[in-house]
Amino acid sequence: MRAPRITASAPANWKLFRDIICQGKVPSAIIVTGLEEAEDRQGWWWKHKGGFDKNDIKLSTIAGAECITACRGKARSGHVYDEEYEESRDQIRRLIRSTILDNPITVKPLEWFQTITENVKEWSWCSLSFQDVEVPFEEASEAAKQMGSLPGFTPDFVEELRQKMKKETE
Repeated sequence: MRAPRITASAPANWKLFRDIICQGKVPSAIIVTGLEEAEDRQGWWWKHKGGFDKNDIKLSTIAGAECITACRGKARSGHVYDEEYEESRDQIRRLIRSTILDNPITVKPLEWFQTITENVKEWSWCSLSFQDVEVPFEEASEAAKQMGSLPGFTPDFVEELRQKMKKETE
């Protein structure tokens, strides 16, 4: 996310990513960008940590946090932020290496998709509630067919999904 403030949608996006898409099973980290002019990038996190805590983005629920320079800046005899950028790149690499799971999580695609759709139905995101949304089987079925063109979605998976959706609507 971009500094200097937490946007209104950040907590909802964080919950969607961490709790619903990753189902709380994948180490998740926060990378704060936009700190090219900060005197103390790492100090920025500790100074603003309270704002994250208030929005239920707590350090205890994340694998780590890094405050970085995400661009090299304008070119003037090199780039203005080359040194900060290189330091930031190393920080991110260390963070990723420190959170790699020895035993990667594997989930069956249909179970993962079903869990997500069940959670999203009961959750509101950015003031939108999905509890009362009714999608006709024909529309949902067409959407499922289109998923077949996405990587990782096999024809068998799509057909199994369509059959489950059909049962739900009967």
